[in-house]
Amino acid sequence: MPASAPAPVKVGFWILLVTLVAVLPLLIVGYISVLNSGTSPSSSLSTRSLMSVLLIVAQIILLFMVRRGIRRARLAVTVLQVAHLVPLFLHPDVFGYVTTGIGLVGVVFLWLPASHAFFTRER
Repeated sequence: MPASAPAPVKVGFWILLVTLVAVLPLLIVGYISVLNSGTSPSSSLSTRSLMSVLLIVAQIILLFMVRRGIRRARLAVTVLQVAHLVPLFLHPDVFGYVTTGIGLVGVVFLWLPASHAFFTRER
């Protein structure tokens, strides 16, 4: 991490990274439990699971770009975190609300004034 990265950027980075890394295995375990339950998973469940894993991996890659101070990566992470709200309105669940809420707190840290100065500095 660059030495000039302010504390809010570091805190936001770690909050988002821990949240995404915690969700990934739970998503995989949930899908495996559906496979082992004896019912055939629908193609939409398979598609949603695959898309979720790919988006989480993309967000993790973007987070490392955010840590380096790339503005567009910060915007992309913000958009993806806000987009996590859409499935919650369609299929509400407590775990989804908790992880999305924690992720949004991490995004707020990336947009605090000290963080904003880090992303808009001259290079």
